[in-house]
Amino acid sequence: MTTQEKNMIQEKQPEWLVFFEQIFSKNRLSHAYLITGDKGSGKYELVMWIAQKLFCTHADFSKRPCGDCLTCRRIAANEYPDIIHIVPEGLSIKVDQVRQIKESFVRSGLESNKKVLIIEDAEKMTASAANSLLKFIEEPDTKIYIFFLTTQKGKILSTIQSRCQQINLLPLKKELIQQDLMKQHIPERTAFILSKLSESTEKAVELFEDEWFNNANESVQKWFAYIRKGDMFAFVFVQQKLVALCKEKEQQLLVLNLLLIYHEWLLKDCLETDRATINKLAGAMDEILLAQQKLSANLSFQNVSEQLSWRLLNQ
Repeated sequence: MTTQEKNMIQEKQPEWLVFFEQIFSKNRLSHAYLITGDKGSGKYELVMWIAQKLFCTHADFSKRPCGDCLTCRRIAANEYPDIIHIVPEGLSIKVDQVRQIKESFVRSGLESNKKVLIIEDAEKMTASAANSLLKFIEEPDTKIYIFFLTTQKGKILSTIQSRCQQINLLPLKKELIQQDLMKQHIPERTAFILSKLSESTEKAVELFEDEWFNNANESVQKWFAYIRKGDMFAFVFVQQKLVALCKEKEQQLLVLNLLLIYHEWLLKDCLETDRATINKLAGAMDEILLAQQKLSANLSFQNVSEQLSWRLLNQ
C-alpha cells in the first residue's frame, strides 16, 4: 500500500482501521470477513492494509505495516504470491474460478505459512461458486484468511454471511466526496452539490453524467436566481419549466433538495457578521424543508412549489 493509499484509508475509514489495530494487538483476526460498502468507500484499501499487516517484515502486533519493506511494496503492486484475488469473469464469479483457487490454497504458502484470498464484487458469485466455498470457510486452515468485498450484502448467500465476521463500512464524509470530485476537475460548487446528494464518489460521478440531472440542476439554478433577485417570474417558472421537468415524485423531491443545497452553498459563504442575510437564508431553508414535507404528504408538486416561490419572494 502506497503512502497515498494509507492516507486514503485513514481518512475514509478511521474507525475500522482502529478496530483492526485492536484485533491484531490481541491476535484475534478471524479467518473470514464479509466487508460491505459503496464503491470508493475504502473496502479494498482496508483489506490491503490488513494483508500488509499480516505479511510485513517490519511490523509486530502492536504496530501498523511499514508500507516500505519489499513485502509491503510487492503487496501494493499485487505481486505477492500468497495473496490471491478473485474478480468476476464477465458478469459473474464462476465455480471453476473458485475450484482453481481452492486447489492452490491446499498447498502451503510460497513465501510464508499464511495465505489471503480476496473476493471482489462477491455479490456476483454464482450459487455454485458460493456453495463451493462453504466447506472451505467452515473448516479453514488456521493460516488462511478470506475477505469477501461487496456493495450488496443482501445478494450474498445467507450461509456465507453466517460464517463470516461482518464489517459494514461507514458512508464517506461529504467533504471527502467533494474533494475527490474536485480532483477530477469538477467545479467546486458542482462538487459541493453532488456530494450532498451522494453516498459515494462513484454515485456522485454517475449523477454528474446524468442528462436529466444536469437539466434539473440548470433549471433549479435559474429558479434560485429569480428568487434571490425577488423576480416574480420565479412563480411562473414553476409552471413553465419545473412541472414538465419533474414527472416522478423522486424527481420532484430532488429538485426541492437542489434548491435547499443552493441556499446552503450561499449560507456557508456568508460572513458571521451578516446576521440579516444568515437569518433570511435560514428562514428560506426552513420553508424548503416544509415544502418537502408537504410533497411527501402527496400534495401537488405544482401547488407546493408555487406556494414555496411565493413565500420565498415575500420574505
